[in-house]
Amino acid sequence: MNIKTTNDQTKTFPWKPFLLSIALVLMVWFVFGQTLTFDFVNYDDPQYVTDNPLVLSGITWKGVLRALTHNDYSFYHPFTTISHMLDFEIYGLNPAGFHFTNVVFHTMSAVILFLVLRSMTGSLWKSFMVAAVFAIHPLRAESVAWATERKDCLSGFFFMLTLAAYHGYVGKVGGRRAEVGGQRAEVGGLKREDGGQRAEVGGRRTEDGGQRAEDGGLKREDGGQRREDGGRRAEVGGLKRENRGQTSEVRERKSSIFNRQSAMLFPPQNTQKIQNENGALSPKHTEKFQALENPLHGRGAHRAGWVLPRFGKLFRRRSALLNYGLVFLLMAACMLSKATVVTLPFVLLLLDYWPLGRMQSIRRTENGGEKIDERNERRNLATKERREDKEKRDTAAKNRKSRKKVSLISRIPIYLQFPLKPKASNLKPFLLLVLEKLPFFLLSAVMAAVMVISSKESIISVESVPFHWRLSNAVVSYVTYIGQLFVPINLAVLYPFPTDPIPFWKSGGSILILGGITLWAWRSASSSYKTSPLPQSEIGNQKSAMLTGWLWFLGMLVPMIGIMQTGVQAHADRYTYLSHIGLLILVIWGVSAISSKRKIKKTLLTCLFLTVLFSTILQARSQIKVWRSSFPLFTSALESTRKNFAILGAMGVVFMKHGEIVAATHCYKQALSFNSQFTQARYNLGNAYVAVGRFEDAIKQYQIALELRPSLVQAHYNLGICYLKTGRDKEAIFEYELLIKKDPLHQIALHKLAWILATSPDETIRNGDRAVRLALRAMKLSEKQDQGGLESMAAAHAEVGDFAQAIEFQEEAVFLVEDSESTNSRARLRLYKKRKPFRR
Repeated sequence: MNIKTTNDQTKTFPWKPFLLSIALVLMVWFVFGQTLTFDFVNYDDPQYVTDNPLVLSGITWKGVLRALTHNDYSFYHPFTTISHMLDFEIYGLNPAGFHFTNVVFHTMSAVILFLVLRSMTGSLWKSFMVAAVFAIHPLRAESVAWATERKDCLSGFFFMLTLAAYHGYVGKVGGRRAEVGGQRAEVGGLKREDGGQRAEVGGRRTEDGGQRAEDGGLKREDGGQRREDGGRRAEVGGLKRENRGQTSEVRERKSSIFNRQSAMLFPPQNTQKIQNENGALSPKHTEKFQALENPLHGRGAHRAGWVLPRFGKLFRRRSALLNYGLVFLLMAACMLSKATVVTLPFVLLLLDYWPLGRMQSIRRTENGGEKIDERNERRNLATKERREDKEKRDTAAKNRKSRKKVSLISRIPIYLQFPLKPKASNLKPFLLLVLEKLPFFLLSAVMAAVMVISSKESIISVESVPFHWRLSNAVVSYVTYIGQLFVPINLAVLYPFPTDPIPFWKSGGSILILGGITLWAWRSASSSYKTSPLPQSEIGNQKSAMLTGWLWFLGMLVPMIGIMQTGVQAHADRYTYLSHIGLLILVIWGVSAISSKRKIKKTLLTCLFLTVLFSTILQARSQIKVWRSSFPLFTSALESTRKNFAILGAMGVVFMKHGEIVAATHCYKQALSFNSQFTQARYNLGNAYVAVGRFEDAIKQYQIALELRPSLVQAHYNLGICYLKTGRDKEAIFEYELLIKKDPLHQIALHKLAWILATSPDETIRNGDRAVRLALRAMKLSEKQDQGGLESMAAAHAEVGDFAQAIEFQEEAVFLVEDSESTNSRARLRLYKKRKPFRR
C-alpha cells in the first residue's frame, strides 16, 4: 500500500491580517502620536527618569550591572531602567524620545496580540476587535503617555512575544503528535482491512464446522462416508492455507508502513546503525518507536511524552526544546520589565484549555489516533455515551435515596461537579500540563519573592490599613475595572485609598457581582466541556473562551489588587493594561455566542463595533491630552476624585518649582487636612517654611515626618540646615551624625558636619582633626568636587593650621563659585592668607 503524499501548494499572501495590522498601527498613532509633543510630568518622572543618576549616566556596563543587581526606588524592574538609559543615550532628556519609545512598544504589542489571537483561535475579526479596543482604549493613556510607565509598554511587548513563542512551541510538539497519530490511523486502516478478511475466513470456518457436525452423524450411520469427509477436510485445509497467505500479505503491507514510519522518525544516515541484517528495526529501536508512537503510554520517562520538557528521550525534535527555552527567556524578560506579571504561567495554562485545547488533545491521544473525518461518528458516540451515563446516574441516584448516608458531592449540581470531582481522564492532562510549566512557576515564585523584598519599604503595614479594608477595596476595585472598560469616565492618575471603611453594601454587592459572573462562566464552560469531545481550537467553543477570559482578568490583577498594599492608591488605570485583554475576550466572544444563538445579523454587529470603536478613539484622544504637562494632569485628577491628598501634594511641588510658595503651602496644608499621616506632604511643607525663613515651623514638620517615616534621611539633612540657621550647632551635629549612621555614603552630610566642626564659634564643639578626616572621606566619595566640599576642606585645614592647603582649596572654590556669590568666598580666601581660621 502506497502512502499518499501531498504536493506543496502555492501559499497566498495573508492580505486581510496584513491590512488589519496596518489599521491597528494607524489607530494607535492617531491616538497616541500627539504624546511626542508632551513634557515630563512631576509625578514619579523626576525620581525614575529626569533626576535619576543611573539614567543620566547613559548606557554603561557599570550602570547596566547596577540596574540588574540593585533596587534604588522600591520596585525591581531592571530592563525598564536600562531602556530609559538607552533613551537618554539616544535622545538626551528630550521627552519626545521617551514618549516615542513608549508608543512604539505599545504599537508592536497590539499587532502581536492580534496576530497571536488570530493564529490560536482561527477567528480573524474577533481577534482584531480585541486588539483594537485594547490598543486605543482611554485606560491605555496612563501606560503610554507617562514616561515612567515604560514598565507597562515594555512588559506588554515581552508578554505578547511570550504568547507567540508558546504558540510556536505547542505547534512543534503538537505537529509531532499529529504526524504520528496520522501514521497510526493508516496502520489502523490496514488492521481493519485485515480484520475483514479474517471475518470472512471465520465465516468459512463456521460453515465448515456445521459440515463437520453433519459428517459426524453420517459417520455413525455409515463408516463408508469417511472418504468423502476426508475430501471435504482437504478442501477446508486448502481454504486455511489460502487464508494464511492473505494474512501474510497483510503483515507484509503493515511491515512496509512501519518501515516508512521508521524512515520518517530516524534520519537516513543512521538507518544502518539501527537496522538488523534483515533490514528491520532492532528490538531496542522498535521499543523506542512504540514509545514515540503513543507518548502517553509506556514506561518511566515516556509517560509524559510531548508534555514534559526534558532532554533526549522526551523531545525528539530539537526545535521543540529551543521553543520551550525561548518561552522561558521571554517570560523572564517580561518579569524583569515589571515584576507584577508573575501570573503569566497561569495565563499559559488557561490558553491550554482555550483556545489551544491541549487538555482535550491529550485525552484523545490516550484513546488512540483519530481522523478528523470521523468527527460526526464520534459525536454520535459521545451522545450515546452521555445518555447511558445519565441513565446510570439516575439509577445510582435512586439507589442513594435508599441509603442512610449520602455523599456531599452527590448533592452538588452536575455543572459544579466538573471541578470538584474530575474524571481521571480529565485530571491527568491538567497535571501533565502543570508539570510541563514547572520551570515557569519556579521563575514566577522567584520574581514574586524579589518583588516583595524590593518593595518592602513601600508596603503599608496591616496596622495602618487593616486586612478587611484591603479585602473590601480589592473586590470593589475589580468591579470598578469592569465598569471602566464600558464607561471610561472620571479617569485620574491616582485614586486615593479610602480613609474611611468601605460601606458593606458596596463591598457585598461587588462580591455578588464577581461571584455571579464566575459561576455563570464556569457553568457554561463546564457544560460545553462535557458535551464537546473535540479540542476547543477545532470547534471554536465560545463558552470556554468566556471562562478563559474571565479567569485571565481575575488572575492578572491579583498581584496589584491591593491585598498587599503598596503606595496610597486604591486602584490605578495602568493595572488594566494586560488584565483587560481577558475581559475583552469574555465580552467579544460572549457577544458572538449570544448573536449566534439569537441569530442576530452580522451587519448589525459590525455597525455596533464600528460605533464603539469610533467613540473610543475620540474619548481616548481627549483623555490623552491631560498628560501634556503636570498642571492639566493634576487639575483633571482633582476634578475626578475626592480628598485626593496625594495629588494635592504633587501639585504643591509644581508650585514650589515655579516659585509660588504661598500656593504650594496651601496645597500641602489641604492635603494634610485630608490625611494627617501623609509623610511627603509634611516634609514638603517644611521645605516651604524654609524657603520663607520660618525655620522653627519647618523643624516641627521635619520632626513629625521622621516620626512617621524614620527612613526619610533627607529630613535629617534639612533639620541640620534649620538648626544651623538658628544657631543650634549641637542639634545640627546630632542630626548629621544620625544621617551618616543611616547612610555612610551621604557626601553632602559629611561636608556639612566637617564645616560645623571647623567653623563653629563654640570652642567645645570645634574639632579640626575630625573635620579634616570627614572632609577627606567626602572627597574620596566624590568623583567631581563642588564648591561646598572645597569650602569645607579649606575651613578644616585652616582650623588645624595648614593654611597652604586651605588657600589652595579656597582658590579652587572661588574659581567654581558664581560672581553673585563670590563675595563671601573671596573674603574667606583673604582671611586664610592672613593665616586666620574662619568662624561663623
